[in-house]
Amino acid sequence: MKKKDQNRLEKLLYSMIGLQPDTFGLVTDENGWIELKDVYHALAAEKAGFRMTARSLGQSFELYRPEKFECREKFVRVKPEFQEQELCYFPETVPPELLYICIRPRAHAHVLDHGLKPGGTRKWLVLCRDSETALMIGRRRDLEPILAEVTAYRCHEAGTVFRKSGNSLYLVEHLDACWMNIPPLPGNREKTRGRKDTDKTQPASRPSLKKEIYPEAIGGYIVRDIPSGIYHNSEKETANRKGRKSARKDPEWKKTRRKKRRR
Repeated sequence: MKKKDQNRLEKLLYSMIGLQPDTFGLVTDENGWIELKDVYHALAAEKAGFRMTARSLGQSFELYRPEKFECREKFVRVKPEFQEQELCYFPETVPPELLYICIRPRAHAHVLDHGLKPGGTRKWLVLCRDSETALMIGRRRDLEPILAEVTAYRCHEAGTVFRKSGNSLYLVEHLDACWMNIPPLPGNREKTRGRKDTDKTQPASRPSLKKEIYPEAIGGYIVRDIPSGIYHNSEKETANRKGRKSARKDPEWKKTRRKKRRR
């Protein structure tokens, strides 16, 4: 990478990780760390012209070792001495009437039944003031996320603690399904909803060990009736062998010569 492009990349990453991560839909942990994968997706969404993969982004931190950053395994942060003063401070707050969050399609049925919790190493669910930002964050995990509307103020009044991240993001530890307006399941999935638990309780049927096992069942084979052609072929081959033996007998002149020598 050219020095000019390297400086431009470092400047953008510093803004994303150390100054205003909420502007890019990012949230650090209490120590300022962010997953490299999330940083990569946020960087790709900016369309700044950097042709990188998540792996090459991590390698660039190790290779160039920029002064303001430190990288550890799958996480990156701006060093504490270069961080914005309140970067890792998430105060309790009163949320607006409505907020938005996205759900992965494969978790649709589960969220309807059990609510929503953060996955992986994440501590918070990230909620947004507008649906566009929520969809932007949701598309980092799935190409077709399901947008859900959260009645945040009513949820707060019921006792759920909301925290503020920057100027535009809100954080909660979990959300019950009753506080979310979630689109219904598609018809074909609605029919199968609730069957998963019953299917898991029923063990898969196994073949009886007492049942006789034939060679065909384990990949072997048996010739039950020998084709009649095999007999004919064997008889011809035997006759040919006899003919070859008779053809090998000595001619008459050799026999006469031997007799004379014996005299």
